[in-house]
Amino acid sequence: PSGPYVVPGTYRVTMALRLNGNLTPVGEPQTFRAAPLAQGTTTAADRAALTAFHQQTARLQRALLGTSQALTEAETRMRLLRQAIEQTPRAPAALGQQAKALTERLRDLREELTGDNVQGNRNEPTPPSILDRLQRVVGGTWTNTSAPTATARRGYDIASQGLTAFLPKLKGLTDEMQKLSDDAEASGVPWSPGRLPVWRP
Repeated sequence: PSGPYVVPGTYRVTMALRLNGNLTPVGEPQTFRAAPLAQGTTTAADRAALTAFHQQTARLQRALLGTSQALTEAETRMRLLRQAIEQTPRAPAALGQQAKALTERLRDLREELTGDNVQGNRNEPTPPSILDRLQRVVGGTWTNTSAPTATARRGYDIASQGLTAFLPKLKGLTDEMQKLSDDAEASGVPWSPGRLPVWRP
């Protein structure tokens, strides 16, 4: 794992061995001092502002990466549910239509969150996605030692607002997927991940 630079100062480190879930200390704690490589014109206030901004971007990155993974899981569930519906001759046609519509909406959400890979692979310009915005901020500030620029702060704000608007859309779509999954179960569609079969002897 990697992250932003630490604030110059004194730190204490320890080492431990994890074996079968148990941690055993190895050696004694060690203290060391982290100092900037070159002072330049960076002030303590700049470093404090940068550290606070790094913490903000790390929190947003955590939320965005988790959202992307949740979307990936929803896409997988939807793909498998749609296959199960298509392979069930007695399934109502409406189930297949709903599955197709939800799949298209998932594709739109993926494009909004991570960008249009098809268009990007053809080297055509694409509008920045929510994740693109944050990656540009992280790439431009996590290895920097001066206070964040107004551009970096604006990029963070846009990505943060984008995620705030995105999450309810993903939640609403996953709720609709659950209803489709329940309807598929009631129609006797074969099992697919994310669905607990109903059994009535």
